[in-house]
Amino acid sequence: MNAIIDDTRTLTNSNCCTITYDAIVLACGGKHYEMSLVGRDADVVRTATNTGIDSRLQICHCRERGDEYDRSDRSFIATEDGQRWKKGDRVVYSQTLECGVSPESLPVLIRRLFDDMEYTGHDDDDADVGNSLASSILDSLGFDDCGHFRPEDH
Repeated sequence: MNAIIDDTRTLTNSNCCTITYDAIVLACGGKHYEMSLVGRDADVVRTATNTGIDSRLQICHCRERGDEYDRSDRSFIATEDGQRWKKGDRVVYSQTLECGVSPESLPVLIRRLFDDMEYTGHDDDDADVGNSLASSILDSLGFDDCGHFRPEDH
């Protein structure tokens, strides 16, 4: 007997391999996935989360689940006077997006990063950045390039 997979609860990685949402939720171990993003990575996550409910009737920014996507920054305290600051000033050198994504929302975010980013054909376009970030998230959870969960490797 062949089982039918609910394709609303799967995603396809950059190697055209199918990964189930349940496998990603399991890989999270019941914990929120935390990341601090800058630059284009932060931009594509903002794009993905600002979509709201998509055509699959799924959402990846749900406060009730505890999802957080907050702007912050990276900074240092100046130890001496510089051209643009005085000793003791707080100097911001990067804007960040601090993310805490629930296990239930993470598969939707990853799917959107793979599928929903606009491809422009230029280096560092949204599709390239989204694919790279989604692949990195899966890798950090213990998935290999073929979509198999390999927790012993991490």
